[in-house]
Amino acid sequence: NTHNLNGKILRIHPEPDGTYTLPEGNLFTGREQDEGGGKTRGEIYVMGVRNPARISVDKKTDILYAGWVGPDAGAPSTTWGPAKYDTFAAITKAGNHGWPFCMGNKQPYRDRNLPDPTKPLGWYDCAAPKNESPNNDGLVNLPPVTGNTIWYSPQGGAPDFPRDAAGVPSYKNEEATYLLPWLKGGGQATMDGPVYRYDAATAGANAWPRYWDGKWFVGDFYDADNPRHAVLTDPKTVGKGGLPVTAESLKKIIPVGQGGIRNLMDWKFAPDGSLYVLDYGRGFFTSDSQSALWRVTYTGGEATPAAKDLARKAAQ
Repeated sequence: NTHNLNGKILRIHPEPDGTYTLPEGNLFTGREQDEGGGKTRGEIYVMGVRNPARISVDKKTDILYAGWVGPDAGAPSTTWGPAKYDTFAAITKAGNHGWPFCMGNKQPYRDRNLPDPTKPLGWYDCAAPKNESPNNDGLVNLPPVTGNTIWYSPQGGAPDFPRDAAGVPSYKNEEATYLLPWLKGGGQATMDGPVYRYDAATAGANAWPRYWDGKWFVGDFYDADNPRHAVLTDPKTVGKGGLPVTAESLKKIIPVGQGGIRNLMDWKFAPDGSLYVLDYGRGFFTSDSQSALWRVTYTGGEATPAAKDLARKAAQ
């Protein structure tokens, strides 16, 4: 609903008197007319996100990073559409990221309606989605859907399917291709993290080294097979649905499990380059003496051997 702030990421400029103004470049101006009335909110920067748990902004590039939790379908359906996709997106401009019409790389769901919601209707059009709900007091014609950077299902990372002439995926599990095979679904509850920026002028004793500069940290609330990686995006495709260029697992660096971090809630780098991780603890809605704010110190491993040493060993 373009006239409702729920399910959106908002962008405003706070003013000294306690009010706020609307910066240029949001998705709507708040003055759009459709069918005779103003039907948008100018605070909306991003729509089509489902349960965005964490956002972050890279101050060097001004890129917005966000993660949101998907629905509950455990597997894709040839009738209704994709499985639950948890999503991470690098966002460079205002846009519609799909929910509840499309997810992933513009994979549509199927419409249903009263009086019989078990009867499938047509597939949603990701290029021209329409909100035709009788409860909608916003625009009917919505902005086209923007592709996302990372999506994953219980079956694996970035599932994709062959598409028919209308662009509808087959949604057959046996035909799936996993574009991010390093990513496993697990329990699935995205926890977006920061982009690390190394600063020699402020780096402290516990700063992560320059090697990690520019890498985006993505994680998940759950520990089993969860995505907890540092990924690198391509400047040419970032914000356009381009997949990450590389991904490095953090599991050997950030301790997880019963004696470590359980159920990641938030993580940030301090000005001195230290990484702080907040965990929820063990169980739900219960007190847990082991839940904590952790500082994770990067110690590294043995020095990487020089190429000439590797070549000499190979020759022997």
